Amino acid sequence: MTSVTIGNSVTSIGWYAFKGCKGLTSITIPNSVTSIGNEAFFGCSSLTSITIGSGIKTIRESAFAKCSELTDVYCDAESVPSTNATAFTDSYIEYATLHVPELALEAYKTTAPWSSFKSFVSLENDDQLYDMTINVGSAFGKVTYGTADVTNGQQTFNVKGSEEVVLTLTPNDGFKVSHVTVNGEDRTADVVNGQFALGKLTANTTVSISFGVAGEFVEVTIGSDKIATFCTAGDVDFTSVEGVKAYIGSIFNRQTGSLTLTRAYDVPAGTGLLIKGEPGTYEIPYSQSFSITSNLLKGVMTATNISATEDGYANYILGSGSKGVGFYKVGAEGTMVAAGHAYLQIPASSPAASRSAVSLRFDDEDEATGVDDAARLNNKDEIINNSVLFDLQGRRVEKPQRGVYIRDGKKVVVK
Repeated sequence: MTSVTIGNSVTSIGWYAFKGCKGLTSITIPNSVTSIGNEAFFGCSSLTSITIGSGIKTIRESAFAKCSELTDVYCDAESVPSTNATAFTDSYIEYATLHVPELALEAYKTTAPWSSFKSFVSLENDDQLYDMTINVGSAFGKVTYGTADVTNGQQTFNVKGSEEVVLTLTPNDGFKVSHVTVNGEDRTADVVNGQFALGKLTANTTVSISFGVAGEFVEVTIGSDKIATFCTAGDVDFTSVEGVKAYIGSIFNRQTGSLTLTRAYDVPAGTGLLIKGEPGTYEIPYSQSFSITSNLLKGVMTATNISATEDGYANYILGSGSKGVGFYKVGAEGTMVAAGHAYLQIPASSPAASRSAVSLRFDDEDEATGVDDAARLNNKDEIINNSVLFDLQGRRVEKPQRGVYIRDGKKVVVK
């Protein structure tokens, strides 16, 4: 038996009436029924949905016991029926949802065995639509809802309150699910075998998922130029790494085309960096990082073809050319930046954007490195009278006192 129609003249369902009907997948009991007898639906192991009419008064022993596939019970009765404690034994109602009238919700929640259901939904809300916003914080995996895939960014869906929502989380190769939150609450532990069971919605809901690198460290290789660009998908920490330093592009002198690089230690995922050290391969540990702002280096996680200009910026790539090691302007034909590297962007309106190369100044070192190198100046009068000076935060200084300043992209000392 796979289906049953119970007429509106029926007032009770007797003992063992449908016991062991393993083909039944759903049953609707009309409003005329006031009592359900012992083991009436015992062992209906394919039964997933039960609808009980508003006239029900009594549900006896093991009436719906061993209905092991049960996911939803709809009960229209506004008064909780007298229900034997064994009515749902071994039917796993701790994983099922109970749908009852709005005014009776609290009564069902506090009355056994109904109180053992996993979740409670108002019948009035079953057809109500809610906004479910899926927010994916990185491009290192996808979230699938139905037939829709969400990657880096967010998408909002209209979801019925009666729908059981399950999301599939698929990291890219070498990545893992880092965090899952629902309206700000951490639910990462609820991801099982790539599935996240959100359940039924009772309000507008935002689900945020992030993917991170699987592993403890990332390898970076520095070639014979002793300098390279770098970018990685995970937060990394250079603090304890011997033989290599990491820098962000912090200050750009628009007049002279000189880039000042500031030492970076703990670095967020996706940050463009310049790294410096002896030739070799280094292991950089992953570690949660704080954010970095004002970085002129733009990292790429996949091989990216960049043009000479982009959104009002002129683009430069690291290289070794006629003026030494530095950032050289991208030609009109464009160029490819390899995955896990970075390039420099400076405003196209800057006078220096016409220069073929950008010199490098490392703020933790006395000696300048790179193109257009010039002697350091220490004469106070010459510095004040003939220079535009900036402090180490990039702010123009009209009346310098003793200390270290930046002039034409180089450090100078006022004594």
